[in-house]
Amino acid sequence: MSSNSAQQERDKLFERLTSMLTFDPPYGWVGEWDEWRDETLETFRASCYAYLAGEMSFPFSAKVSGLEDGSFRVIELSEDYEGGIKVGIAYAEDDSEDILFVLLTQVEPLDGDERTLKAVENWRYWVSSCDFPLWST
Repeated sequence: MSSNSAQQERDKLFERLTSMLTFDPPYGWVGEWDEWRDETLETFRASCYAYLAGEMSFPFSAKVSGLEDGSFRVIELSEDYEGGIKVGIAYAEDDSEDILFVLLTQVEPLDGDERTLKAVENWRYWVSSCDFPLWST
């Protein structure tokens, strides 16, 4: 698949996922709209989580923005996606069981299988392209 067709496929999927959340409600429908949008947004978040959980394989090595230089092992996808999609990381050279959870958008994979790399790339693209907040911070 060429880079251009992959980009078009990613754009089409993102547009389909977000189109239901970006239209203006009909006049007089604001209260119902807010409730519907909240439910739809939660469904969207759960769908994003399910997509990532189905595509990503662990562990893989990564750099993590906002943390000191070094390589980290990305160990798991957090089941708690309140506040954003998070992954559990540990220092690559550390054998301890200490896990720190960071937003997936902070992760830049250094290795991993093709599906994992694509899923992280898609996620970073979707979050940067979204014109409404996926998560309140």
